[in-house]
Amino acid sequence: MATFTDTAGQRWDVAITIATAMKLKSRLDIDLLALDQGEPPLMTRLALDDLLLAQVLAVILEDQFVEQCNSEAELLKRFDGETLAAASDAFWESLTDFFQGRGQAAKARAIERQQTMLRMALERAGERVEQIDLEKILGKAFGEPPASSGSTSGPSASGSSAG
Repeated sequence: MATFTDTAGQRWDVAITIATAMKLKSRLDIDLLALDQGEPPLMTRLALDDLLLAQVLAVILEDQFVEQCNSEAELLKRFDGETLAAASDAFWESLTDFFQGRGQAAKARAIERQQTMLRMALERAGERVEQIDLEKILGKAFGEPPASSGSTSGPSASGSSAG
């Protein structure tokens, strides 16, 4: 069973069981055992939609909420971005373990591959953001002529003239 800790130092256990899957189906109409269903597939929606994942986590952790928090508002204050990331990691780890225990190695591997792909995509996006020439963009926005720095940020178009 995977765990994470919130901002108040409270430890949470993320357990995926058949009871969990049935509760999610009943409450949110989410079939956790059919990750490849839907458009986009549920696995992708859960990986990209933080609010959907938070709803799923709330159902999974519901019994612990009653024991560990005074109110929903108190609970929500404890879930910042870092906590949600840790809870997400615990969710995917527990779900992977569930499918491996069930003998569905392909589903477990699909989860692992998707997590790897998302990390790589975020890294690549970060690299692309770093390559943006902010001075050039601001210069264009304010109608300033381009600085003659001697460097180019892309291929030059032949045959075009400045005017």
